[in-house]
Amino acid sequence: MAEGRTYGSGTLWGVVFNVDGAGPLNWGTGVCPYILEVKDGALKAQGDCSWGDASGDKIFTEFTGSMPPNAPFDGLHKITGGTGKFTGIQGNARFHCKVLNASGQYACTQRFDYRLP
Repeated sequence: MAEGRTYGSGTLWGVVFNVDGAGPLNWGTGVCPYILEVKDGALKAQGDCSWGDASGDKIFTEFTGSMPPNAPFDGLHKITGGTGKFTGIQGNARFHCKVLNASGQYACTQRFDYRLP
């Protein structure tokens, strides 16, 4: 688009598990369509996600994140809603993603801090 600037979009997806091996979002899926901008080697992205658990209940988030050159991708999810046992959920989740390879695969950790009605 312009010297030193690139735009893109796509979808991130993966398997979600809880480090305790049980509880919310254990053995579910995560799907996150996003848009991004890379300016002078630094990436900024934003998008929306749907997080599921083994029972099919969902948590929905909006996220923003950034990745300076040669650094991890870090950001914040804002919880915007949920279904089933997550209906009325509020909160957020900080995330930290390490790039695994040049194919665009990441390993991410995040902590959901939330309240249910």
